Amino acid sequence: MSIWGGGYAWQKQYTRDEVSADNYVKDDWTTRGYGGPLVLYMCYGFFDGIQSAGAAIAYRVDALKAPYMNQFAANWALLVGGLIIAVPVILWKVRDTVPLEDDLVFSDETIEDVVGASGVTGADLEAVEKK
Repeated sequence: MSIWGGGYAWQKQYTRDEVSADNYVKDDWTTRGYGGPLVLYMCYGFFDGIQSAGAAIAYRVDALKAPYMNQFAANWALLVGGLIIAVPVILWKVRDTVPLEDDLVFSDETIEDVVGASGVTGADLEAVEKK
């Protein structure tokens, strides 16, 4: 739902008439703020690929004249299977908070860069390091 909501929020920014105008300038990778729509487009592609694969499988199962209840049960089994696969990821990888050190692992910033920028004093930093 969030992907579709993001698409709706982006779509509200322009109309077909606006993009058909002769003076319309298209966005490209150099346009400021292009990253959000790029991620949205990638999510659409992933979702569409999964949906297309499911549609192809469902078409074949229907062509084999499988009973409707079996098709329904297969859909629910796939849903439950997906949730079972997702549970370990949610339990072991999703955290409420991230320690500052972990947050800076793939960054060029240091703790002092981040703490200094936020207005936290040295005493606050020492208190955090003691925990």
